[in-house]
Amino acid sequence: MSFRSAVSRACASAVVGIALIADLGAPALATSPVTISTSVTDPSGWLSDSHVSEISSSADEAGSAGLQVYFVTVPDFSGAEPIEWCKTSGLNSGLSHQSIIYVIAYEERMFATCGNADQQLVTDSDITRATSAAKKVLAASNPLDADTTTDAATTFISTLTSTVTGQTSSSSSHSSSTDAPSSEKSGFRWIRTVVILVVIGGLIVFFVKRNKAKGTSTPAPKATADRPWAPGDQLPSLTEDQVLALTNQSSTLLLQADELVRSAADELDFARAQFGETKTDAYAKALSAAQAGIAKAFTAQQTMNEAPDSRSRTEAALTLQHELNQVMPALVEQQKAFSQLRDEEASVPTQATDVKTRISEAIAALPSVEAELTALQTLYSSTTVASLTDNPQQARALLDSASVAANQATSLATSDPSAALVQLDIARRALAMAGHQTEAIMSAKHDLAAANEVLTKAIASITSDLSDVTTLKADSAAFAPLVAEAQKAVAEAQSARTGSGDPLAALENLRLAESQLDAALEPLRSQADARERKVQAARNAVSDAQAQYARADSYIQGRRGVIPLDVRSKLAEAKAELDQAVALVQTDPDQATTLAKSARSAALTVLSTPINDPSYRQADQFKHHTNRSGGIFTDNTGLGNALLWSVLMDVGRSLGQGGSSGGGFSGGGFGGSGGGFGGGSSGSF
Repeated sequence: MSFRSAVSRACASAVVGIALIADLGAPALATSPVTISTSVTDPSGWLSDSHVSEISSSADEAGSAGLQVYFVTVPDFSGAEPIEWCKTSGLNSGLSHQSIIYVIAYEERMFATCGNADQQLVTDSDITRATSAAKKVLAASNPLDADTTTDAATTFISTLTSTVTGQTSSSSSHSSSTDAPSSEKSGFRWIRTVVILVVIGGLIVFFVKRNKAKGTSTPAPKATADRPWAPGDQLPSLTEDQVLALTNQSSTLLLQADELVRSAADELDFARAQFGETKTDAYAKALSAAQAGIAKAFTAQQTMNEAPDSRSRTEAALTLQHELNQVMPALVEQQKAFSQLRDEEASVPTQATDVKTRISEAIAALPSVEAELTALQTLYSSTTVASLTDNPQQARALLDSASVAANQATSLATSDPSAALVQLDIARRALAMAGHQTEAIMSAKHDLAAANEVLTKAIASITSDLSDVTTLKADSAAFAPLVAEAQKAVAEAQSARTGSGDPLAALENLRLAESQLDAALEPLRSQADARERKVQAARNAVSDAQAQYARADSYIQGRRGVIPLDVRSKLAEAKAELDQAVALVQTDPDQATTLAKSARSAALTVLSTPINDPSYRQADQFKHHTNRSGGIFTDNTGLGNALLWSVLMDVGRSLGQGGSSGGGFSGGGFGGSGGGFGGGSSGSF
């Protein structure tokens, strides 16, 4: 089978994974929104009049630049997910879909942003940079005070404003493109991307002269058409528009690469089942290298989004592409070799029979899966199992689609074997995704039972701390509030163990109460005892974060076709922080605990991603057609081309189609503008 045929088959199956689950719902989230009527909303009176005036002035300056920025400060998000809280507030307040909302929960030490649906004046990357700048301000104050809150708000707004005022020279052409019909905008983005790709291709050969100020006798090497850019090479001199196109292209490329790697992980499972460990060893090594490269690329993406200037963004964007170029071609070659090996060892009818058997077994297991979910819903609170509620429905839809594809493969086996193989790949992809949905339910009982065991140990640990209050002769009056909070957390945990509460939330409350009690008792303990307790607290935090990360990774793997880049980036951020936390448990337990808690928060944000949000319904955009070589291409997004990596690499060009960054701020709008309020971001500080 030819290389083009292998790529064509893989490309078709990549598109279908998105289409299969685009219309499946997600559990509703609780919200406690506020009404936003002015540029500063402070229902609890956290800010003074002078603080409000300062932020309002900054918002007015943003308004003069064409930005509609609203700042909200509240004590906490009332148990709701920050992004959903933010979006619901904007929706209920009837704000324009182009508005940008920035929320700080000062007691919870959390923030959220949402809005900017059309990205007319600022991009998702611009908002990420503004958020990062504000987060640095917030992190410097603990506990948070009103002055720092004001500084963070004005930093966020002024960073966005300066971005706009620095783009005035190109604003005319940009705004005209946003006023065009969607089909015209899509066409313009495609034309612009082609032009920019040509420009970047030319710049690979014609780089600027080396910086003479450095006085180096040997100039930095230049990239050429035969040798792509690598760290240490000269950077191209790009305009702001070209930098924007490059960063968007890099984001699209990263989305495609992550999708390819996640699909390859499923395909490797099929390969091992069919050929064994020995014949798939090279495939496994290529996948492992690609996963490591993806992690580095996500780190480069974060640097790119937070970079303060165009040169830094350019370097980070090219570094991202370099990291992927180092690992992705080898993975694609292994996928091609595996497909050829599979086709050589089994005829199309034989492969179709095998796939149909697997599908039948999966369908037959669905009643057991549904019964297990019902049992979980009886044993645990609705909040605890919320992310699993729709899994049987999603799995059934995926298996139905897999059956259709397998039947088509059978009918095409004689007349068009190549088309039949494409259908078989589609069936396998859908079958694998359904497997992730059902496995999440079947393993949940064990995971939740393990959570109960952790709860038991946590109760014992905090009970020991309560005893220490007396043993160490602590001031009973001073410790009374902490003791009361700890006793309340213990009662909630005991209730959760009996099935009348959320064990995960109860565990989090226990950890918080214990950390506060430990901090107060630390001066009364020996240095060795205090350190050991800090190390144990770090281990607990890491363990909690690892559990949530595993759930979040499984969540994306089973829904990956409709998970956008910003959510994948959030998971990568969680993994990076978790790895750092593990490394610091013994040497710096305080920092390890902080990183682990941040990683856990990021994982929970991923788990709360609503796949029925209009901004995530990418399948509606997939109007694909067949090119002359039989490959399937997509019009409005590059995701369907995820497995065309090696084709584009052959012509010396990085992946990228459509010029879309894949960020979470696109999509519907507020009020009557249709749909929800797009995506957003959140985090702790």
